[in-house]
Amino acid sequence: MSSPVLDIGPPRDPAEAEAFADLLTQSLNFPPRKTVDWLARTPTGEWTLARAGGHVVGGVGVSRVGQWIAGRRVPCAAVWGVGVAPEWRRQGVASVALHAALVEARAAGCAITSLYGSTHGVYRRAGYEACGVCWVYAMPITSLPRRAPPPDVV
Repeated sequence: MSSPVLDIGPPRDPAEAEAFADLLTQSLNFPPRKTVDWLARTPTGEWTLARAGGHVVGGVGVSRVGQWIAGRRVPCAAVWGVGVAPEWRRQGVASVALHAALVEARAAGCAITSLYGSTHGVYRRAGYEACGVCWVYAMPITSLPRRAPPPDVV
């Protein structure tokens, strides 16, 4: 699959930042207010946008963080907020934006990257592989058996 001709870079103005927020709202199924609040806490320099015909069609956020490995902090690029407009999906937009963001992160000194991928294809093509799991157990507290406190507890 050949990638479309895209202009890649950080947001140029507030309208592009808003367009990226709209894409993330659609892509991640976030409530609009949550997306705006979330992006307000991240520097726009952490966003790499993909534009086609002057319109934002996709983007990715990459924050510089650290991972503790062997007792020391290793610079890490944490990938978050990958979003592509529905009409531009499956055309390589996410791959191009992700690649550009990771090249920039590597140039900034990030030795490793991490992400919590919701799909595997695009990230495997970028060189990622599943390397961990997250288990969440939930139950209503009312379903736990009630026990009387020990006699010495007041």
